[in-house]
Amino acid sequence: MRFLRNGTWTRFSQAFVCLPVVLLSLAPTLAHAATQYVAKFVCGTPSTAPPEGDVPRAALRPGTYTTEINIHNPNGLAISFLKKAVKARPQGFPPQPPSRFRQETLGPDFALAVDCTNIFELFGESFVPFSSFKKGFLVIVLPTGSGPLDVIGVYTVSAGASTATGAPVSMEVVPISPTISK
Repeated sequence: MRFLRNGTWTRFSQAFVCLPVVLLSLAPTLAHAATQYVAKFVCGTPSTAPPEGDVPRAALRPGTYTTEINIHNPNGLAISFLKKAVKARPQGFPPQPPSRFRQETLGPDFALAVDCTNIFELFGESFVPFSSFKKGFLVIVLPTGSGPLDVIGVYTVSAGASTATGAPVSMEVVPISPTISK
């Protein structure tokens, strides 16, 4: 398909150069009419002492947790999408706002790894494995009609302060299924 632009005929495929700008401008509405992938993240070393006024919880055992969310574009065309991080707070504590959306574009058969450092950066913070801790969700939003992505969560935990000391490491790989939000 061709259209007239600045007095010259241009192929329709060149119009997709504007797609990233359109995606960012639609960020508030995309979350309500799009395909989403929601991956759990657990990053850092949780404090052994519960937060003030909280009771001890046994959901996470002592150790150092890391997460890497792998995103692959199996399609024949580039795909632009938005990502944000949402912190999960214990029940009874005030919720915290999610990070802002950040746009990413993957070419055909390209992949991206989002790790704990990247997740902390979404919140404007630095990740220090043995002194910081966050858990929550990485939300990946595609415009309706975009081809699917392959999204895999890779989760590891080390029982000791360092894997160099020979502390046992556990790893789990989890495929993340898409959901359609309206």
